[in-house]
Formats: sequence, structure tokens, C-alpha cells
Amino acid sequence: MDKKKKEKLWRNIVFIIVFIGSIVTLFDIFNNGKNISNSEEFIKELELKGYKVESNVYKEEEYEVINGKKYGSYKTGHRKVTISGKTLTIYEFESEDIAKKKAKSIPSDGSVVISQYIGMLGNPHVYRKGKIIVLYEGRNPKMLWDLRLILGMQIAGMKWYDIIPI
Repeated sequence: MDKKKKEKLWRNIVFIIVFIGSIVTLFDIFNNGKNISNSEEFIKELELKGYKVESNVYKEEEYEVINGKKYGSYKTGHRKVTISGKTLTIYEFESEDIAKKKAKSIPSDGSVVISQYIGMLGNPHVYRKGKIIVLYEGRNPKMLWDLRLILGMQIAGMKWYDIIPI
């Protein structure tokens, strides 16, 4: 094989390796989201995408309250954040393990998140990343897309194809 053919072959090999690496990286980001672990990092990611934080109210609870009774023995807090007219509820736990355990208790339709009943009128989309569980009750395609890019695939709630009018 002459020198020009070897150079062309190596260029093609390098191109293929870079191309495959890019696809794998994009697939990972699209399905697993960014590397964030708490609500402050999540809010910063939304701001980087052009969203404006209009309100950010934090409430800390030591127990989960369901029908007036206290359950659990862990601290949790949640933020009601209004970003560019869209409200998100962000539940933040002491550890990622607790967040994983609570995420497993959420029904697949997203009708109950932590102790908050959503009902059938809401359009729940539930995500978990690190120590946070995020609830978005809306249909805005840009918000849904950005949430997936930041947090990864949703763990419960309506699917994107359920909200697109046909």
C-alpha cells in the first residue's frame, strides 16, 4: 500500500472513532442527563438554557405527611420554582439513596409524587437525578426537551407522545 492510501485509511479510521465517540456521548447525555446532584445545580442548568427564575420558595420537612399523619424519618425539602412562567416542584433529599428509594414508590402515571396528589387534570412528568426528584406539570415541548437533556429520561408520568395533538 502506498503512502497516500495509508494516510487516507488512517484519516478515515480517526474520523470513524471520533464520530462513534460523539454519538455515544450524545446518547449518554440524552438518556442520562447532565452530571448534577442538587437543586441549585439544576436551577443553574435551566438558567444556562435561557430560563428566568421568577420565584424560588423552599420548604423543609422532617417527615412526609400523608392525610395528616407523619411518615418516614428523613429530612426532605421541596422548592416550588417558577421559571419563565412554568412551575416545577423540586424535592431534595439528604442522599441519593433516599431519592432512589422514594422514586421507586412513585406510580408510573406520576399521579402521586412524594405526598402530593397530582390527579388526572395535571400532566405530570417526573424526573430523578442525584438527590433530587423533579415534577413538571405541563405540556411545553421545549421545557420537556430541556428537562430530558438536564435530568435524563423521566421516571414517571405522561410520555412526550401523549401530549402532542394529532
